[in-house]
Amino acid sequence: MNKYIHLIWALPLIGVLGWVPFGDDLTDKIRVTLNAYRVNLSPEKVYLHHDKPHYLRGEMIWLKGYVVGGSNLQPTQKSGVLYVDLMNDAGGVVESLTLPIMDGEAVGDFLLPEDLSPGVYRISAFTNWMRNFGEENYFQKEILVMEEKSHFKDSEESREAEIDLQFFPEGGDLVQGITSTVAFKALGNDGYGVNIEGGIFDENGVKVTEFKDHHLGMGAFELTPDKGKQYFAKVNFQDGKTVDYPLPRVLDAGYVLKGDELQDPENLHISIHSGQDQVNNLLVTAIAQDDLVEGKEIQVQDGEPASITIEKANLPTGILRINLGTLEGEPLAERLVFIQNEGQDALKVNADKPKYETREKVTLDVELDKAEDEDFRFSVAITADEWVGRSPHEENIMTYLLMSADLKGHIEQPAYYFENREMERQVALRNLMMSQGWSKFQWEAIAAQKLPEIQYPNEYDLNIWGALKKANGQPVEEGEALLYLKDRFQTFITTPVDEEGRFRFRGFYFKDSIDVMVQGTDARGRTHNVEVHMDYRDYFPYQGIPKVGLAPSFGKTVPDGYALPGQQYTQPFDADVGAMELGEILLEEVVVEGRAEIHEPFRLHKRADVTLERRQLPVAPSGNIMEALQGRVAGLQVTQTGFNEFRAIIRGQGTPLYLLDGMPIDERTVSSLNQFDIARIEILKSPGTVGIYGGRGAGGVIALFTERGASLQEEPEPGKHLVTHRATGYTKTRSFYAPKYESPDSDYYDLPDLRSTVYWNPHMMVTNEGKARITFYTSDAVGDYKVVLEGVSSEGRPLHATHTFQVIGAPEMLEMGKAE
Repeated sequence: MNKYIHLIWALPLIGVLGWVPFGDDLTDKIRVTLNAYRVNLSPEKVYLHHDKPHYLRGEMIWLKGYVVGGSNLQPTQKSGVLYVDLMNDAGGVVESLTLPIMDGEAVGDFLLPEDLSPGVYRISAFTNWMRNFGEENYFQKEILVMEEKSHFKDSEESREAEIDLQFFPEGGDLVQGITSTVAFKALGNDGYGVNIEGGIFDENGVKVTEFKDHHLGMGAFELTPDKGKQYFAKVNFQDGKTVDYPLPRVLDAGYVLKGDELQDPENLHISIHSGQDQVNNLLVTAIAQDDLVEGKEIQVQDGEPASITIEKANLPTGILRINLGTLEGEPLAERLVFIQNEGQDALKVNADKPKYETREKVTLDVELDKAEDEDFRFSVAITADEWVGRSPHEENIMTYLLMSADLKGHIEQPAYYFENREMERQVALRNLMMSQGWSKFQWEAIAAQKLPEIQYPNEYDLNIWGALKKANGQPVEEGEALLYLKDRFQTFITTPVDEEGRFRFRGFYFKDSIDVMVQGTDARGRTHNVEVHMDYRDYFPYQGIPKVGLAPSFGKTVPDGYALPGQQYTQPFDADVGAMELGEILLEEVVVEGRAEIHEPFRLHKRADVTLERRQLPVAPSGNIMEALQGRVAGLQVTQTGFNEFRAIIRGQGTPLYLLDGMPIDERTVSSLNQFDIARIEILKSPGTVGIYGGRGAGGVIALFTERGASLQEEPEPGKHLVTHRATGYTKTRSFYAPKYESPDSDYYDLPDLRSTVYWNPHMMVTNEGKARITFYTSDAVGDYKVVLEGVSSEGRPLHATHTFQVIGAPEMLEMGKAE
């Protein structure tokens, strides 16, 4: 019985919430909705670790993708395919990668074309599942592609001329008579923070308070607004120009939600202040990692604030969303708080000494403070700082997965907030949380039980898909699609179409591309009036504002001595799939209920050392098929032992095992076979091919197939019902090659080593004791070398560590390392 692939065009979510016996308690509804979202719908997060921020044309971009669950940050269980695109500033795709995801990890590389125009490019990474939640959830990062001796002109426009100054009252609103903390953010016309100071005035021109930014154009001040008044900020610029910026309108009645995460290191204090005359019942919720960690009904009235205290030790590291709403689900106020627990510096790396010479061996020891059953795999990039300039406090895997991925817009210098726990950094982080909006599942949608609409299915493996249509464009109902490897029509897969005539073959795993043939038939097996239309990848991300951008002053000139290496230190390691069988490009679990069955002729072994078709054999005078084999196969000796009797010996090993259509037969039965009844003969003579037959195959195997058991199926008649399709598989990847200067006799010893990326390894892991060791050799670059380690543990802990050491060199090496 055939087993068919069931089409999965959308996740079957019917009844995800319908079976839950809801009461009237909004807290229970929010908790159940979040649970359903977290388990069934939570989007993934992707982070790319690549070796450096800028490249020359013709260089390699080495990268590793980490794909984790959006809620728990553990390796994804939803996707097996990662798409990575390199795009120019016009949104055009330069290169694309399709990478397999294994245990939440995907490894790939881009070879930049030598004729690529210099400039700023973008790397975008996403899964098909992530498309359901909007492109703002994709990983998008800018990189710089340089040309040797090229220089980029800085913009001469004044940043002061177009400052965007916005104000964000804590919780969302200014309410008359209630003191509020008002955060602000000042951006230049390049989108980056600018230093700013000024005064706050009421509508009568009376100065109420002053303000000055704390970090990167962000800061906060206290304001108690009067009823009916409008307030504005007055900023004086260096050119003598004064600009007024209005503050948000003051409400006559409302609520102010306050959060104090700074004063008490052990607890988070929340207070709700009312500007209403009557007593109101409201709901305060705190949500972390898509889980309701606090839900409390409170009563508030004018002059009597309500308060809630939450222990920080009970909260996960990351963003906590505090919401205030009515018991009917109407949102009133929101405040984001970042919780910083211990353990962010659990990963450490140290070198065996502080200084090295050029081309000297370096040993790095990695230590991780981990739980007993916690696994940790990581990637490491080591670069020469003289040739690889980095932005200050640049994004890393911790800052992105714990913070940046959950906030709207670009965050400047995100690592600044994580480098220590000093009060200055905590105040800056508080201002950031009050001025950046939440970008994920909104509270009002949670309260209304409105789950995101799912349009795009999970991709656990490679798919080949299309549709069967009639000549008039209507879908073929109850039709069937058959897939063959080109020129291999004996083995095929079938799948039915859905009501729209669409089909999908799932479960493939292969590199590069293969040619397949897809044939369509209607419900009665006819090909008349059936056309096959294949689909290709036609979706690429929109060119929006990336979450991870380059600083405006970054990398405007090519560093001195920076040059493209004389050879790319890479090794491709993936084999060609052109000669593989259909079953070999399918995942092992494909032949299960709900998937396709491979239809193929009966055979015990997967391959033979020699295959002879009937047309390749001469006609034996005796009519005995064994006589036709004389002199046709190396190592096979056929001798005549009597009238019309022949005996075969393979490599002097004795009598071979004879098979007829898979069934064992004796030698005398072979002599009685008519040559013209045999369609194909397969000879197995090497240990690797005969091993499946055990001791019976010690003398080799001669497998004979009759017309009924082995004749090749003729190629189907051509037509619109049969198409040849070039199916794209996973992208072939390369392995980074680092030279070992153990002996001066090496071929490359006298060549200048101008690599700026000295070492790259995406496949590192710590032992059960939490240790790992890295060894490599320095290049001809002198100065500081930067070591960057990044990874995510099996428990959902993103970890990042850096180390810097110095390399000194002899004068001849210094000259060798300079570009001419």
